[in-house]
Amino acid sequence: MKLDLSVKVNVYSAIVREFLEEVLRDVERRAHTSFTLFSSSITKRLSKIFKGQEVWNLLEFTKRWTDEVYDAASRLFGVAFRFSMRTMTRLTINTRDAYMPLEIGVAWHPYFNVPYIPATALKGALRAYFRSCSVEVCGLGEEELFGTWKRRGEEGGEREGVLRFFDALPVSCEKGLVEPDIVNPHYPEVEGVIDEASVRPRPLVYPAVPRGVTFSAIIAADLSEVKCDQGRFVARLLKEVQEALAGGLGARTSLGYGILEVKLDNFRWVGV
Repeated sequence: MKLDLSVKVNVYSAIVREFLEEVLRDVERRAHTSFTLFSSSITKRLSKIFKGQEVWNLLEFTKRWTDEVYDAASRLFGVAFRFSMRTMTRLTINTRDAYMPLEIGVAWHPYFNVPYIPATALKGALRAYFRSCSVEVCGLGEEELFGTWKRRGEEGGEREGVLRFFDALPVSCEKGLVEPDIVNPHYPEVEGVIDEASVRPRPLVYPAVPRGVTFSAIIAADLSEVKCDQGRFVARLLKEVQEALAGGLGARTSLGYGILEVKLDNFRWVGV
């Protein structure tokens, strides 16, 4: 019996099962054609399903969860910031999510059943900004703020950074959480040949987060590792984080994707 895709069904499980059913049903079709049609069909269905009252009910749960995470982070660390990040353009992030078998995917939370911004993506975007702009906060550079790690066989120790990141979950939306987007590659990368005479455009429909979705992002800092004036550290860190996030997030930012309106909702500092 085919498993229907709905807000109340775990999207991971539904997509994996339907993908397997599609493969077993149509094994004689060309693999890439079948995969493309499957991805397009799933994307269109997600965009119809994740809107309306059922999604708003789902977002009430993510709001309560982010409240709990913020309270816990405030108690555990010296300072915790809570940002609201509203998408001003479409957002595409974690397009190669290994757990979602789509040709082009999106980061999808396995428990809350909504698209989200992983903590690793937030940390990576901020770290890239701090590195490219050579940003220091009260003498603390990239390694002190974000930590270090070593590959197997490398010398030197690992250290945890001052900053702590948490997954950013959607807490409100204007129309829905998903809408179809499209890319149209002309040259199959697997062939490695650019030939205008035999070009075969292949539109790829994939899920994206639309404009008007607000995410709640929480970033904390362990002030026990900060030796300078903590008030100056908190003010400078807030400024740099807001500038970094306002620069765009996710894939295709050079084409205008991932532009966010970032606002500080609240922050708690044990030094106050």
